[in-house]
Amino acid sequence: MKYYSTEFNILRDNGFTNTYRCVMDAMRYYDSDCGVCCSLFRKALESVINDIYDLYGYSVSGYSNKRDIDGLRYVIPEPFYDDKIILELNNLRIIGNAYAHLNGDEERDAYNDRLTCYVAIKEISSWLVKCKKEYPVYQAKQEAERKKKKEKSKKFWKTVGKVLVGTAGVAAAAIWGGKKIFGGD
Repeated sequence: MKYYSTEFNILRDNGFTNTYRCVMDAMRYYDSDCGVCCSLFRKALESVINDIYDLYGYSVSGYSNKRDIDGLRYVIPEPFYDDKIILELNNLRIIGNAYAHLNGDEERDAYNDRLTCYVAIKEISSWLVKCKKEYPVYQAKQEAERKKKKEKSKKFWKTVGKVLVGTAGVAAAAIWGGKKIFGGD
């Protein structure tokens, strides 16, 4: 698969400059040193996880990439959550870790691994930019629905209050009126 240097400009152009730089650092070694390319994708993974958390108003725990990826289930709103993206994040994590840490006798195919990372980061990048563009619309819709529910609740309680006041008034009138009818004070 051929790589073009402009493929990831979408990240830079949409404010994901650190992730863009990390991806470009990895891609610098795409053809010359596949193992280094894969290890640098791990850094890009950390940056993109941070971008995702930031986009939805959260902070990354930073304890572990796996935990941070697992935590996305609670961070990403339902319409934006995509199991395929979580899978791609985990692919980057597993491959990046294999090249960033000494893993004993594990044999890896750096040529294929760098291709897997490349495809994963392209998918993640497209999804991330799409989320950034659509999330403000989603937030505005959610806020409008929240206000609408609040107004309905306000109207409901106002009606309930009127009914209770009316019922109390009728009851008081009946009690007061009953005393006069039956000779009470």
